[in-house]
Amino acid sequence: MSFNNYIFTAAEILRTDKPLPVQGVKPYFNYDDTERKNPAGAAVSIVIPTRGYANLTVKVPSSTAYKSIEEGKGYSATFEKLVAKPYAFRTEKGSINSGFSAIAEAVQITEMDEYL
Repeated sequence: MSFNNYIFTAAEILRTDKPLPVQGVKPYFNYDDTERKNPAGAAVSIVIPTRGYANLTVKVPSSTAYKSIEEGKGYSATFEKLVAKPYAFRTEKGSINSGFSAIAEAVQITEMDEYL
């Protein structure tokens, strides 16, 4: 199996079933050539404490979660049917960029005081 074809489940990538701290929520867009279309869903950036506080952005198609976020408040997120795929590619300068591309069917965002 190719590295780029492996799929991680939420349990494998997050290592927890608890809500995770949210760094940001914004709309993401699909493009037709170079023309930006209407928002396709929400991009939810989270922190994963069980992975050394790594960051992960999860796309949630058709979600409008970004509309309910208030600046200056803390939020946590839980996802339904999250999967993540690794990617790696060599840049024009020869360095390797790698990371995870994640998508979920739904997200629940709740307000929180502090995570730790």
